Amino acid sequence: MKKTLKILGLVICLVLLFKGWIYRCTVTYREIGQRHTIILQDSGTIADIRNLRNDRELSLEEIMEISQSVTNACLRFTSGKVSSNPNTVVGIGKANCVGYSALFSSIANQFFREQHSGQSFHVRHLVGRLYFLGVDVHQFFSSPFFKDHDFVEIENVTTGEKIFVDPVVSDYLGIERVTCNK
Repeated sequence: MKKTLKILGLVICLVLLFKGWIYRCTVTYREIGQRHTIILQDSGTIADIRNLRNDRELSLEEIMEISQSVTNACLRFTSGKVSSNPNTVVGIGKANCVGYSALFSSIANQFFREQHSGQSFHVRHLVGRLYFLGVDVHQFFSSPFFKDHDFVEIENVTTGEKIFVDPVVSDYLGIERVTCNK
């Protein structure tokens, strides 16, 4: 019994330690469309961003981390019908994957605009489909809510490197990056 508990404990620790890697190896995203990024106009959120930036140049990693933490602090997931406008969801405090991605994209773009690096980085709010071990998971749901899933692409225009983020998965599972197959 003790040996079984030790093995189970070790397996749980390994899964928690490598959850991001396991997720990226088993779940892939495929882009099927794109939504327009809405310019952030909420004065409170913009003031928070300026305070967090503190007149210093931030790295891409810092911008992603702060964009995610502000998004997580502002929103809670709902499967109900809510606005996808980031300026509205900030006040409501609830969003689905569309609202999460819209807010994250708008915050990241605000950072890039404020530090004049908008030409170096391009943020796209993407619509996609999720695949688990190569199987489209959306085929198993009849609800229109599960017809697709939104996520974000940040491209370094200079190097061509693309980073994919799912703000909902980041908020609830702590997984910062996802894999997208075009």
